[in-house]
Amino acid sequence: MFLLVLCVISKQWYQRRVRGNEKASVTQIFERETKREKILESRYRELKLKERARSQQEEKSPEDDEENPEELVEEAEKNFWFTVEQEKAGIEKKEREAEK
Repeated sequence: MFLLVLCVISKQWYQRRVRGNEKASVTQIFERETKREKILESRYRELKLKERARSQQEEKSPEDDEENPEELVEEAEKNFWFTVEQEKAGIEKKEREAEK
């Protein structure tokens, strides 16, 4: 009998606990998926820009297949700072929502 009562109490406690955290969990899932979607979109844009740049480069000088290391560093820096800004904006947004 004691075990049955303990199971019923545990079940009720668990259900209250899960329902209380459900909104927070759904919000976390939504934010994670939104962040993932933005990252994928930015990666897609980067790939399109790279492809466009390659096709333009091939049209201008098909004999020069080597990429300039300085250009690669510049592009990597640009991508890095773009990602940093996205992350920074996401963190600021979360902080503003937490203040509300």
